[in-house]
Amino acid sequence: MIDYIISTLSGYFPHDEGSLLAGMIFGKDINRYSELYEMFKKVGLLHIVVLSGTNISLFLSLTLSLLSFAGKKVSRVLSIIVVIAFIYLIGFDPPSVRALMSGSIQQLSILSGRKSYPLYVLFFSAVLIFIFKNEWIWSLSFQLSYAASLGIILFNRKSKPSSKFREYLSSELRLIFSAQLFTAPIIFFHFREISLISPLANLLVGFVVGPIMLLGLFTSVCAFINPYLAYIPARFLHLFLGYILFITKKLSSIPFAYVKL
Repeated sequence: MIDYIISTLSGYFPHDEGSLLAGMIFGKDINRYSELYEMFKKVGLLHIVVLSGTNISLFLSLTLSLLSFAGKKVSRVLSIIVVIAFIYLIGFDPPSVRALMSGSIQQLSILSGRKSYPLYVLFFSAVLIFIFKNEWIWSLSFQLSYAASLGIILFNRKSKPSSKFREYLSSELRLIFSAQLFTAPIIFFHFREISLISPLANLLVGFVVGPIMLLGLFTSVCAFINPYLAYIPARFLHLFLGYILFITKKLSSIPFAYVKL
């Protein structure tokens, strides 16, 4: 079913846009030797071209919002079931499972009337994975997923800026730097390379990831029902995907944006 949807969606977009969408929504790997992969690596945006833990967390939040009409308790249970079914269809990988476990534990804590502590939830999910899937500990995606989550939990503290723009800018910068503070050493250890322009790239494209996830899932459902139904939402997706590719191409062409030792 997933292959059919990806094949149908590819007819609406140029090759690079289709590859980006398939990676973000369904975790479809991009050719590591392609120019597209190299561009995203240079600007530090590889995490958005895969179905990362962040995207799964966002999907869980979106599902919870869409099912809110069913009531708080029912919507939380249903959202967990929907996300489990989605990950089952696309295949289980470390970041997705990490996000699913953390999100599920958090939602179940809320249902039980207990306060959820993100750091404890992250640690507990890591212990469970270590017990049942200890080979994942050596997976780069597992390490990056947990490192980014730990950085965000420890250092992404909220403040009260004086304007909405400053609030957005402050929030995005804290999120980016707190995650990269913990992931940069891991990336450097594995690849001996680092993107110097990654904070700017993430700041410029981060706000369109949510709309792409939402529109991408909606378009996928439409394409599965009838390919003609997906035409209109695909036009909006084309704008968002084109924007990410434009920013990525421009930033990757900047000298010294990417350092390899």
